[in-house]
Amino acid sequence: MIESHEIPKVNFTVVDGIPTFWSDAPGPIRSALTFRVGTSDEPIRLRGATHLAGHLALAPFGVPRCWDVLTTDYLFSTLCLGGSPDDLVAIYDAACSQLRSVASSELVERERRVITSEGPTSPSSVGDELMFARYGWVGPGRASFKEIGLADMSPAMVHTWCETWFTKRNAVLVLSCPPPPNLRIELPEGTWRLPPPLPPTLGLLPCRIEGWPGVAFQLVIRGHPASLALAVLLRRRLLQVLRFGWGLTADVHAVPTEISADDYALSVSIKVPSDYQSKLEELVYAMLTDAVQNGFTDDEIATWRELARQDQSDDVLYSAWRMARQYLLGTVPTPPEEWLAEATNSDLLHERLRQAWEQVVFGVSDGSSVIGHHFPELRFPSSPPLSSRPASGGDPGDPSSRARSRGFCSQNRRCNGEQIFVNEEGIQIGRGRRARRPIGVVRWADCVLVERRSDNSRKIWGKDGQWIVVRPKEWYRERRLVDAIDRWTPPQIVIDIQLPRRPRYVQIFFGNLYRVFQTRFRRALQRRLRRRSLAKDR
Repeated sequence: MIESHEIPKVNFTVVDGIPTFWSDAPGPIRSALTFRVGTSDEPIRLRGATHLAGHLALAPFGVPRCWDVLTTDYLFSTLCLGGSPDDLVAIYDAACSQLRSVASSELVERERRVITSEGPTSPSSVGDELMFARYGWVGPGRASFKEIGLADMSPAMVHTWCETWFTKRNAVLVLSCPPPPNLRIELPEGTWRLPPPLPPTLGLLPCRIEGWPGVAFQLVIRGHPASLALAVLLRRRLLQVLRFGWGLTADVHAVPTEISADDYALSVSIKVPSDYQSKLEELVYAMLTDAVQNGFTDDEIATWRELARQDQSDDVLYSAWRMARQYLLGTVPTPPEEWLAEATNSDLLHERLRQAWEQVVFGVSDGSSVIGHHFPELRFPSSPPLSSRPASGGDPGDPSSRARSRGFCSQNRRCNGEQIFVNEEGIQIGRGRRARRPIGVVRWADCVLVERRSDNSRKIWGKDGQWIVVRPKEWYRERRLVDAIDRWTPPQIVIDIQLPRRPRYVQIFFGNLYRVFQTRFRRALQRRLRRRSLAKDR
C-alpha cells in the first residue's frame, strides 16, 4: 500500500562550521561531503583540476572500498564515504588533510595516469555531447572536452584550486546517522561560490556520438521534482514499447543533472542495435510529441507516485542529499512531502515538458543534432564532415558558394608540400590545391581553445585533446594564414600565452637585418656553432 511507505525526517545542524543534513536510519552508515564546484567552473586550461583534487583526497585510503566514491558533474563534486562513527572521524581527517596540503609530484603523476586511463561511460558522455550542442564552449558544455589541463597540472596548481573551491563555506555534509560528537572537517574557511549563470543557447552545433549506436535527446527542465518525474515517466514509456512492442532488451538511461540553481538537464539515451536506428528515431519523436500534446495518464502518475514514495523511504540518504544540494545552490530546500506533491502534479509536469520541448536537442550515432522540434520527415538532419566536402565549401560549381566560403591556403614547406586551408568552417590540412585531399581537419565547432602566443604563433586545441601549431614566418602568405585564423576564431575560446623568451644570437650579429633574415641566418648560425662545438670535442 502507498500509505505503508513512511518518508524519513531530515534534520539540519552545523558540524565544525559546515551545514549538515542528516537522517537517522538503520544499516550501514553513509556520508557525502559535497562542494559547489564542477566542470562548469573550470577554465579550459585547467580542465580536470576538480577531478584530480578528488582523486588526491581519496588517495590516503589505498584501494577504494565499495562505498568510497568520487562524483563530479556540472556544478558539484562529492566525496561519498562510509563506515562506523569512529571510521568517519578518521576518514574525514585524512581526506581534509590531503586537500589542505600540497601533494607530492609522484602522487599527482600517479593519479593523473589513473584519470587518463579511465574511460567515460556511454550515457554520461552522450549527455555531455548534447550539452555541448546546446551551449558550445562555455558553462556546462565544457564537460564534453577532454581533460586537457591534466598534462600541465603541477602540485602547486592543484593546491591553489583546492584552497579556492574546497572550503568550509562552499561545502555541505550529508549523514545517514546523527553526527559523531568528535567529527571535524578541517578545511580553509573560504567563501561560498554562486553557481555560474547559464550561457545563451547557441543554436545548431555539431554533436558527435561516435561508436554509440542509438538515439539520445536532452531537455532542460525547471525544478528538480519535475525533472526526476519526467525522467522516470519517459523512460518507462520507452521501455514499454521496446520490450513488449519490439521484443528488445534496450539500454535506456534517463538522468537529470543540475546546470543552474533552478534548471536541470534531463538527458535520455537509448542504445539499440544499428538495424533499428531509423525506426527508433521515429519512435522517439512520436513519443515525445504525444507526451507534449496529451500529457501523462492517471495510471502513469499513480505508478510514479508509489515509486517515488518507496524510493524516498528506502533510500534515506537521498532526501537529505537533495536538500543539501539545494541549500548549496542558494535555494530554499524543499521538504520531502512538498517535493513529492510537486513531483506528482500532472498539470505541472505537462507544463514543464511543453516549455522544455521548445529547445530540445536530439543526437544520433552518426553525429548529427538539431535544436528545435520541427522535423519535416521525422528524421534528424545530419551534415557531412568538412573532410567530405570540397575545400572551398559547398558546391564547387556554385559561384555564390565559393564566394561565401572563401578561405586562405598556405603551403607547409617543411611537410612534403602539405597545404593548410583556413575558412569559416575550420582548418584543413591536406595535399593538392586548397588541401582537397585532406589529412586532418579541425572544425571551429570542435575547437575548445586557441592560444595566441607571444611569438605570434597559434596553437589550436580540439575536443579530443589533439592540437596543431601554426607558426608564421617572415613570408607574406604565412602571416596571412595567422590573420585568417584570428578572423574566424570564436572570441570566447581565445587566450593569450606569454612564452619564455629565448636568447636571440642572430640579433647580436646582424643588428637591423635581424627582422629580414631572422629564419635564414639563425639556421646558418646554428649549423656553424654546431660544427664549431664538434671540432672542439674532437
